[in-house]
Amino acid sequence: MKHRKLLSILSAALLGLSAAVFPPDALEPVELVAKADQYTTKAQYKTPEGLLMNKSGSTLYIVGYTGSDMNVKVPSKYEGMKVTAIAARGLEGIKLKTIDLPDTIESIGKYAFRNCTELTKIVIPEKVTLLEAQTFYNCKKMKSAEIKGEAEIQEKVFMNCKALKEVQINPKCKRGVSAAGKKAGLEKSRDTFTNCVNLEKVNGVKMLGHLNGVEPILNGNAQVKKVVGKFMIRSESVGFVMDYIHELWDYIPQYKLLRFGSQAVRARQIHDWLVDNCKYMTEGTKYGEVKDAKHNIEFHSVTGLFLSYGLEGVGETVCDGYAAAFQMLAKYAHIESYMLINDEEDHAWNLAKLDGNWYHLDCTWDDQIIEKKGESYRYRFFMKTTAQMERLDDKYLTQKVHRTDLTTTEEEFDQGVAGLELANVPYTDTNHDGIRDGDWNFDGKKNSEDTKTYKILCKALDVTSVPESDLKNFLLCLTGWRWSVADFCKAYQ
Repeated sequence: MKHRKLLSILSAALLGLSAAVFPPDALEPVELVAKADQYTTKAQYKTPEGLLMNKSGSTLYIVGYTGSDMNVKVPSKYEGMKVTAIAARGLEGIKLKTIDLPDTIESIGKYAFRNCTELTKIVIPEKVTLLEAQTFYNCKKMKSAEIKGEAEIQEKVFMNCKALKEVQINPKCKRGVSAAGKKAGLEKSRDTFTNCVNLEKVNGVKMLGHLNGVEPILNGNAQVKKVVGKFMIRSESVGFVMDYIHELWDYIPQYKLLRFGSQAVRARQIHDWLVDNCKYMTEGTKYGEVKDAKHNIEFHSVTGLFLSYGLEGVGETVCDGYAAAFQMLAKYAHIESYMLINDEEDHAWNLAKLDGNWYHLDCTWDDQIIEKKGESYRYRFFMKTTAQMERLDDKYLTQKVHRTDLTTTEEEFDQGVAGLELANVPYTDTNHDGIRDGDWNFDGKKNSEDTKTYKILCKALDVTSVPESDLKNFLLCLTGWRWSVADFCKAYQ
């Protein structure tokens, strides 16, 4: 919880009005018609409890409430007619703590409960097939919500329900989008649970768990994870998601990086974790929805990357996500890192200060080139000077680099750009394994300690020499054992 502000919130912010399915002002019975932004303000019927209703055909729909009781039970019938709907904005802003909806309810209009700031829970009947945009937006005290039927859920339905702790969602529910959302470019709903900062349980499962009491994982069977992937991966600041991500940021530097290694070695291990556990999003991947990856906006941030990793074991993202994730993990590993973007080429990568020198790192292209050319190219875009990067591809030309509005602040970006001119010290790595040549004690320097460590390693292996190519294997062993080089030397000297 305490770390959540670190996470860059990247939301679509597409607020719009969809076509209502309720009639305009009228006192005469009328059929339901689609009239955007019109809803009934006059009531034909008022129940003893204060529910205001109008007639449509042979059924009634709720248009307001004037009662004083904050706990309301909606009748299934009134005056011999079924109560089947709640009008758009029908109960918007009404001070209700609970409302018991009958099974006869089939439709709940847009904004129907928006800003019902005292509402504590909701159970949506099975016959409801559509939850329109912002139905429960800003219901600040809502603690639980259940959707029984196979409803289509549009954008921002539960957004800003900050007290929401648990939800029950029928796995057959699907994502939809309002007319205004489509006009703004949305293909399917987003921000369904954005800012539900206390959400813990989904379909009865407490989502955040730990493997062997240490490694953060997401609990739940395939059906539960399907619900999370469908409705929460495109939301920001969801409680258990944020907790999982920040625990993962703590876990990776502690358990996947060499203890007391040089910054360059630790940067290499962050780079490798991202390359090994992520893939570039396309229309054909699990969560890719459009051909142009840049429109999968949630995956430009770290949220989409780490949540898809937790759900599927593979994090889906685009270049912004790789770069933002490297930057966040680098901060937890005490490495100064910045995220750079070339707006013309629509590409992002990192610039990091490692052991006193500045270097470029591009996890995106290293991941891509491995798929095309093999493991020998894993560090093609790793630990490079500005001149080396410019020779590799003109997308890295410094005059094309601009400030980004993603995770890097303007001040941070300016510091990073200042480092471009200083990124001029080549990193000596002739065998292209991402480790400085001869750095057997992984301290980022070539000195007598390397010779000492090398001799102890030969003794431990009972050999007269160890090839440079085994440096990476030595590093893997130490990291797996959670030993430092000093631990190793003490054990085998």
